[in-house]
Amino acid sequence: MIWLVYDLAYDSEEKLYHLKLERTAHTLFRPVLDQIMTAEPGPVEEFIGVLQEKLDKKLEGEENPPDAPTLADLL
Repeated sequence: MIWLVYDLAYDSEEKLYHLKLERTAHTLFRPVLDQIMTAEPGPVEEFIGVLQEKLDKKLEGEENPPDAPTLADLL
């Protein structure tokens, strides 16, 4: 399997971004597939914290946010 890693390169003259090939990586298919399929999850507290931050930011823009429990309260 070949991984093609691209980056966005800004062209100031055209004022556009262009895809630029940064590097290629050659790997064996089966080991990569096994690693992707058996990924270990991170701490659930960290995941809930990220979700709560996103929810809080979304509710900050509302004039009268609802009085709702936090995700931690529900668990």
